[in-house]
Amino acid sequence: FCKQLQNDFKRLQLELVSEWINLNLNTTENVLHIFKSQVCAKKPTILNKLYQIYQDEWRNIQPELCQKLIRENRN
Repeated sequence: FCKQLQNDFKRLQLELVSEWINLNLNTTENVLHIFKSQVCAKKPTILNKLYQIYQDEWRNIQPELCQKLIRENRN
């Protein structure tokens, strides 16, 4: 019986970790998609400009957007 409980507990742990990873990956993918869209909209033509746009757009990502995406992924 104890062996069965251990196996059930391990399975539950794996399911929880898997769910957590999927939630975080989905949120990360969504943020990166938004970031990429914003960078592409600027249509950089030289590498230095691209680097500057990356920095600017990354700083412009609002924490509220990330929180919203996390909430949406939980549903």
